Amino acid sequence: MTEPHDLYRRHLVKLLSSTLLLPLAGGNRASAATATFAYPGLEPAFDAAIKGLDLVEDLRFGSAAKAGGSPVAVAVKTLDDLENLFNPLEGDFNASGRHVGGAGPSTINSEVQRYATTFNDQNHVLEADGLRLQAVLNGGHFDSYLRGNIATGLASGGFSAGAEGASLPTRLADIGLTAADLASIEVGTCVVGGGPSGISVVAAKDAAAGTVTFEAVSSGIKEGYKGNWHVTFTRFAFARVAADVANGMTSAVRFKTPVASPVAPGMFALGVKCAPGYQNNPMANDRARVVSVSPDRLSVTFDRPLGLGALSPNSADGVLFIPGLTSGQIWSKRAYGPQRPNQEVQALQVEFTMPAMPPFAGAAYTKKAIEAAMAGAPGTAWGYWPAVWLYTFNPNGLARSPGEPWVELDILEIFTNFQRGQSVWTGALHNQPYTRQRALKQAGTNRARNGGTWLPTVVNRETLTPDAMNLMLAEPLTSGTRHTVGVIWTRDKVLHYVDGVPVAESNWVAPAKYPHQLGINLACGSLAGNYAGALFFPQQDSQASSQFLKIHSIKSWELG
Repeated sequence: MTEPHDLYRRHLVKLLSSTLLLPLAGGNRASAATATFAYPGLEPAFDAAIKGLDLVEDLRFGSAAKAGGSPVAVAVKTLDDLENLFNPLEGDFNASGRHVGGAGPSTINSEVQRYATTFNDQNHVLEADGLRLQAVLNGGHFDSYLRGNIATGLASGGFSAGAEGASLPTRLADIGLTAADLASIEVGTCVVGGGPSGISVVAAKDAAAGTVTFEAVSSGIKEGYKGNWHVTFTRFAFARVAADVANGMTSAVRFKTPVASPVAPGMFALGVKCAPGYQNNPMANDRARVVSVSPDRLSVTFDRPLGLGALSPNSADGVLFIPGLTSGQIWSKRAYGPQRPNQEVQALQVEFTMPAMPPFAGAAYTKKAIEAAMAGAPGTAWGYWPAVWLYTFNPNGLARSPGEPWVELDILEIFTNFQRGQSVWTGALHNQPYTRQRALKQAGTNRARNGGTWLPTVVNRETLTPDAMNLMLAEPLTSGTRHTVGVIWTRDKVLHYVDGVPVAESNWVAPAKYPHQLGINLACGSLAGNYAGALFFPQQDSQASSQFLKIHSIKSWELG
């Protein structure tokens, strides 16, 4: 996954990774002896570009799938079939069934969903024509029910979200609300926006004064913010702990104030360290689920000890409650990559279907822009974040020296929020600088050969070519019909393809030490940093339950 705040997740994966993924022993190979592979560059389509490579994997998913047509074809028809070839979590499992290496069920990108720890018929649905990774809501509600806006140059006030007990009240008029709106606002529930990033909690409201007092939860304190932005009220809730919470030991927590009414069994808990820095990412390495709430709503019992880190009332730490949304992913037991011994080229293609959504490429954050975008793109599942990617797996017994890079190759990511919508394809490479050549319809323009448009982006520490990161497609991949994404990966270049058409060539040297794992996952947004303000999460329950990614086939080719 590609965002800067992903760094914490990657560093944690580096520390946890410990097991070698090996190529499948004794696997068949469909020989391409009639052709000789030549590096294709950006000209030919995918099917022509792979000539001369050996087909080594041909997986067909679905309860009606059939294995035929090639000696390596395999039908994945049941959850048992799936478990033979994939893990439900990044990393691996040892002989006793214990998860080892990788991030496991962690959603340390502050993602909204939690990944299922086992293959199951709710999050991994074998339909006739494919494997459907499905989001399922098991507790709480997504219900963004009120939106205000802030304007540049307010005569007074602005939006404030300060420290515990030390925050200035915010006038309703300064966030575009009226006294009639105040009745629907509940103390203890959370808002996003109010500034470019972060989450705040409603600490108090005063009908006589026409004010609401907000306190900071994540991404820093705001004092009199007056930029053009929105304030979106959600059914997320936050409460500060009344006693120390020991990491991995506490399963019943008392709070300083009653938890808000949306907190209900089935919701997830994220630990939030509030002082001194009000961290950017409210995160939980593994999420506990609410089991019960005491009658006075001052105590919550969870289904396991909280693995949220140490929380203390002295630093205003607390628990962020979010809906209990689960989702599915698959991680290969097969290893990939041209950096493996005796390998030179790795090609991969995944065929999939995503839910049908209208075109949307991103918008501004003001209330007016948000409401207009939502009205103009009905049926959009906000927070939809599917990804197909290859990630370094640290082999057992091989010491990783300090600073040695992990390596990530994103084949596909879609971010459905107000920064980038479902019309935008992203295929980033991490963690070393690279230049990129785009497959253009006309030189000197940003028009892509496939009919899309490369959006303006600036050079950063990794991507050294401007306007080569985000490709707005003429028609979104979220069409309800089948599409493919693919790569051809050599030891110094990566070619990306969408629906068989080349889109980019990257000059990217693959470190030779570690193999890669293929991951296909359905994330459902994130609450980290600007993502919260970008409404990168479902706005209603129906948007959560409509999120899926159906995998029809995975094929891979090698030269070695």
